[in-house]
Amino acid sequence: MVVEETVSAHPEGRVTPIGAVPPPSSDLVELAELASRAALGLASLLPSKAASRVLIGAVLVNPIDAFRTGALLAIQGTTAFGAASLAFLRFTNGPLGAAVLLAASAALWLALPAVLAARRLERADL
Repeated sequence: MVVEETVSAHPEGRVTPIGAVPPPSSDLVELAELASRAALGLASLLPSKAASRVLIGAVLVNPIDAFRTGALLAIQGTTAFGAASLAFLRFTNGPLGAAVLLAASAALWLALPAVLAARRLERADL
């Protein structure tokens, strides 16, 4: 009799079905949250135009914010964030520019870890 394993146990006590994507590490989420708070703190000290650029840069650099912003803009359009949407779209030269920058950010965050892992494996003495 063969017993198939359908779940995988984690040290923290969570159970994940085999083949399912595990949730992101809480360390990564905390790091992203810290980066967002740092950007907000810095923006509160700057004049409006510079603050807008810091916050837009923070959205593009933080993968969680980039995916969230892209999803909300795709669902709700240019009114997703009110005046903040207009500033973002002005900075990116419209919806197409915003989509390109957000897609590039997402692609970078999807590809960069794989490239770094491949380089590390090449250098590893297996």
